[in-house]
Amino acid sequence: MLESITPDAALLTRLERAVTNGGLPRESNVDYQFTKVWLWRPEPLEELHVALYSGTPQDGGPSFVQPVVIQLCTNRAILLSRLQGPVARLDEPRKGSGAYPTLLIKGEVGDHRQDIELFYQYGQVGVKPHPWIPTGTRLKSEPPEPKPAASAAPVTSAIPSAPAASAAP
Repeated sequence: MLESITPDAALLTRLERAVTNGGLPRESNVDYQFTKVWLWRPEPLEELHVALYSGTPQDGGPSFVQPVVIQLCTNRAILLSRLQGPVARLDEPRKGSGAYPTLLIKGEVGDHRQDIELFYQYGQVGVKPHPWIPTGTRLKSEPPEPKPAASAAPVTSAIPSAPAASAAP
């Protein structure tokens, strides 16, 4: 079950504590906030919070968002999962299919728009890696430069060539 919730101040404080304790890298010149929160019950006795954690750089760089999955226990707030970096935009999560309970969230960076898969397995949440999602703490202002195509280098032999034969006098 996936249900959109409106967090109160106490819940936002606990979510923020999970992000801080979980070591999510943050920059001092970026304003962060939870923009949306859902309650996900992947199993009958398991409750997880899926939140969109957004950042707006104070220097005018592009805004970004990062989905985070947080488990709240009586005395602890635990960051279970996050992406390797932020994306420009995320849609609302929807239930996926598979051997394990799965959420799909359509993410966008530049020209790439794909589903990001979060899957639950025995108290943990995994994220299928995506090479199009940049690593780091924020999006770059300009699109990444294309990598030059690998050109085939001429094949050279490691065996030295034989000396040229000299003419006999």
